[in-house]
Amino acid sequence: MAIYTSPKPHQIEGAKFLVGKKVAIIGAKTGKGKTLIVLACVHKHVFGKDDYVVVFAPPKAYESVWRQETKKHSDMKVIALDEAHKRWLKVKTVTFLLEYDIVLAKYSQVTADYYEFLSIILPGRITIYDEAHKLKTPETKLVRLLSNLTRDAKAKWAVTATAIGNSILDLWGLMHFLDSRILGTEWQFKKEYCVLEEVVIGWTTRYGRKVPDTRLQVSDYKNLDQLKALMTNYLWSVDSDLNVKFHDIRYAITEHEDRVYIQAAHGILSSENMKGFAQRMPDLQRAVDGAYDIKGEKTTGFRGSKYAEYYKEISKLISKNESVILFAEFLDTFDMLYNLIKEDFPGVPIYRISGSYMEYNETTVKLPCIILATIGGTESLNLKFANHVLCYSVPFAVNSFIQLVGRITRMDSDFLEDLNVYLPICDTTIDLYKYNYLMRNAALINEVLGRDANLPEKKLNDMRAGLLAELRKELLWRTKVLKKNSTTQVT
Repeated sequence: MAIYTSPKPHQIEGAKFLVGKKVAIIGAKTGKGKTLIVLACVHKHVFGKDDYVVVFAPPKAYESVWRQETKKHSDMKVIALDEAHKRWLKVKTVTFLLEYDIVLAKYSQVTADYYEFLSIILPGRITIYDEAHKLKTPETKLVRLLSNLTRDAKAKWAVTATAIGNSILDLWGLMHFLDSRILGTEWQFKKEYCVLEEVVIGWTTRYGRKVPDTRLQVSDYKNLDQLKALMTNYLWSVDSDLNVKFHDIRYAITEHEDRVYIQAAHGILSSENMKGFAQRMPDLQRAVDGAYDIKGEKTTGFRGSKYAEYYKEISKLISKNESVILFAEFLDTFDMLYNLIKEDFPGVPIYRISGSYMEYNETTVKLPCIILATIGGTESLNLKFANHVLCYSVPFAVNSFIQLVGRITRMDSDFLEDLNVYLPICDTTIDLYKYNYLMRNAALINEVLGRDANLPEKKLNDMRAGLLAELRKELLWRTKVLKKNSTTQVT
């Protein structure tokens, strides 16, 4: 068995970290070659006689990363889980697996159909979990099944650039899957590393009286230096040496656009029943994007205040013969933007990438171009020919943001000295709330896991506790405006 590609020094360091580890997280940032780190360790340190590892991956990484990267970097033999399962059903033995080095499975295959087979091939083997942040929630069926199946695994290695997404509890959830003893129960973890605050979430009746229904919520963090020191035993990461520049695209909405936004904040944008707070957030984003009108109907040709600023920026970049990735969080905005940029940028190649479209092809792409994308569409893609990511809205999940920026922060990028990300800011809309939400979580990740070039450099002490709660009231629910309107109507 041979490795064709010489690992870089940091990749050798990562491979050495894995040696002898029963539990480990390879947290190298996007573009740092995590797959090669694992392959180098498997080649150099894992295999003796008659051995194989089992790799679990999401669909795109399964199809376009592990097979291709293994073939590119080594002569290791890979067999897909479904193919191995079919052979097992015929011969009722798994000895044929010893001819292979890697058994490659999709997370979606952790089902009853494959359960018996997995329960035979996993004990005593090293198991590897790509995009392991998908395993952060213990209550999901996938995590419950995998936890049972890998109880007797020789080792569990997680591979992810985003061990913390929107909460420090993401790290607890992933570690709980790998070994529940390390960080204790969820309650023990919260007591040690979280500041808890009792908040009223509603009202209930007790003994014939109406009393507040309260719950403890995480309002801040503590003892992060202690947590970081503990995690050095289990998590390996290397700071990115890339320098990504983050830019603001500021805009102000008109009175008409503000009325649409207030309707969404009130939960009555459409003719449906009044929506709860969580259900209003997508409407708020679509409203400020210009994808909904005041009747809650989808728009395709509305050039709002926000679009005007993005049009200016895209025009400037295209005129410099530079390609851009334009990210849309929701499909309504995605469709609206496609109709507008198709009209406004005639002659410029536009490639749609989403759950429904894959118009981009690495071998036929024409430059400069505009890649219009959703998060799901870009997962695991290398878009090294572009050096600008324009977020039409900020992804609410921070791990999604890191993945999005990671499409251009590649080791083989043509623009390592000129990588740029653009974020929308409006002082009166959800975009400001999501901007600050991103900054707070970026600060948390940078403090616990080390600097991530795909995130703005922020420190937690720069982000005042309680700020997000205040912004949530005034920007998401427009409390003052709605109260004023309510008072006026009563009068």
